[in-house]
Amino acid sequence: MENKVFGIKSIERLIDSKETNNIIECLLKVKLEATPINEGGNAFIFIPLEKSLQNACIKKTKEKPQIQYNNINDEHKIQKKLKEMGLRTPLTLVSFKTVEGEYFIMERIKGYSVREIIKDSTLMPEKFHFETFCKSLDEQIAIMHNKDKMQNGIYHRDLHEGNVMIDEEGLPVIIDFGTAVEGTGSDNTYSESVSMYNPKKERYEFVSGYFKDDIEMSKIIKASLKGFIKE
Repeated sequence: MENKVFGIKSIERLIDSKETNNIIECLLKVKLEATPINEGGNAFIFIPLEKSLQNACIKKTKEKPQIQYNNINDEHKIQKKLKEMGLRTPLTLVSFKTVEGEYFIMERIKGYSVREIIKDSTLMPEKFHFETFCKSLDEQIAIMHNKDKMQNGIYHRDLHEGNVMIDEEGLPVIIDFGTAVEGTGSDNTYSESVSMYNPKKERYEFVSGYFKDDIEMSKIIKASLKGFIKE
């Protein structure tokens, strides 16, 4: 059993079967890779050293995140809701805060971000097909926005090449909902001001123009992958 690798569903059942506090205490004892596998403006992504937990990853927020918007628990709730709606996004496990920071445990996707693949084309999976990917990405955004439904949708607002992954099947996986918001998609969705850290002044300031339109960003992402169209 020492070399057993738990599937993400098994880890989910393990977490659901015990008291949350006990699980958090165990997770805090898990050793992480010294170097994060990814880094964003707000957080680092680590993988556990324990082989049994290789299918999970741990997001830890930075001491001074670039943007102040959703806290780690709100982000967890949004991602969990989107997963239940059918979005291709990592399965969420648990989120919690400690004196050392905020943590979010989720499924580790076998794949790379669009940004990483553009930098290194050898990372592109063999199964990637441009038209199929583009159609799937459009479908994912329609799911997020609850298109053609009466309920409010969820708007990512930071949908750049680093926040869309391509998995082993060559399909998009949307990640990082730290600035996502639930609403009707009104004009204020993207024009809202946000608190951003100014490293020179060492303080947070409200800025406008930060949020990006999901639809327009998806067009940029698709255009960046045209070089992978197979003749």
